[in-house]
Amino acid sequence: MRISSKCRKYEDLKKTNLNVDLIYWKLIKKNIKNILTLTIWN
Repeated sequence: MRISSKCRKYEDLKKTNLNVDLIYWKLIKKNIKNILTLTIWN
């Protein structure tokens, strides 16, 4: 019982980590675009 719940928690953690990574990646891509445009204008 306890082991299965731990496994489930771990799976949930992995899923949330994946989502967070995706969000961060999108943010970073946006920032890269902004930085690029800034450097081009300067």
